Amino acid sequence: FWRSLVDNFMPRASTLKALIIHSADDLGRPGPDYAFGWGLMNVRAAADLVRRQHDLPHEVSIVEDKLENPASTRRYQFTWNKTGPIRATLCWTDPPGLATNGLDVTTPALVNDLDLRLVGPDGTTNLPFILDSAHPTNNALPGDNKADPVEQVLLQGPIATGVYAAIITAKGGFADGEQQFSLIISGIGSPPRIEHAPLANTCITNTPYSIEAIVAPGYVADTGTFELVWWRGAQPGAVTSNRMLSIAPERFAAVIPAQPIGTVIAYYLRATSTDGFSATLPAGAPVNYFTFAVTPA
Repeated sequence: FWRSLVDNFMPRASTLKALIIHSADDLGRPGPDYAFGWGLMNVRAAADLVRRQHDLPHEVSIVEDKLENPASTRRYQFTWNKTGPIRATLCWTDPPGLATNGLDVTTPALVNDLDLRLVGPDGTTNLPFILDSAHPTNNALPGDNKADPVEQVLLQGPIATGVYAAIITAKGGFADGEQQFSLIISGIGSPPRIEHAPLANTCITNTPYSIEAIVAPGYVADTGTFELVWWRGAQPGAVTSNRMLSIAPERFAAVIPAQPIGTVIAYYLRATSTDGFSATLPAGAPVNYFTFAVTPA
């Protein structure tokens, strides 16, 4: 499925592992537990995450990166979508460690120990799940995970509105000089993506000017909010807003009435997601906008 969206893309093993863990349906006690692990694999939920990252590439839904040395840090910022939980899952392929021959050895054996922290808008640092091997029936609790090459932070309501940061750091040295990792984040709020080819100057004076755009992905966009905002003249004057109507899947259009020779039309497009996040094209509108002129033939 992934390769059908992105030609010749081969995700890391750690990415696939993080994706399956992140999207699993929780079973048993909240979070990971010794009976059910991370839960029941949900392939549909995993595929939805892959599609979202493809459709909204500016998001940090799926990240493949690395720490070049133990002192380096990676920080990924995102805005909460204001509707669901926030979940961040870090996974890495740890280098081979020393063999052990004991039974139920609980001494941590990580070679490269990475850390995931989720910092909220108020500066609160949220820690990943840890399990207590001495009390295996206890619920997983937030703590400093020193045992596993996968860490997950889960925030459920109430959640503070605003910008969050997933921060990746490391303890100690690296066996191979660097450590690659994969990070999956859900609960991100994003506006829809708008694509449009600006109108060029025209000599047409007897038919309206059609403004068409792609607003995608459809599962993010609130179709009732798509607008064409326009005015006459290079500077904002009397502004008119026309609702853009669907002409095909994820394609919308609105028209500007025909204008006489010498008219300059300025316009921009606006769309909002179902979560209330807005986007304009061009970015920064209404300060930035497109223009075209009606000129003699």
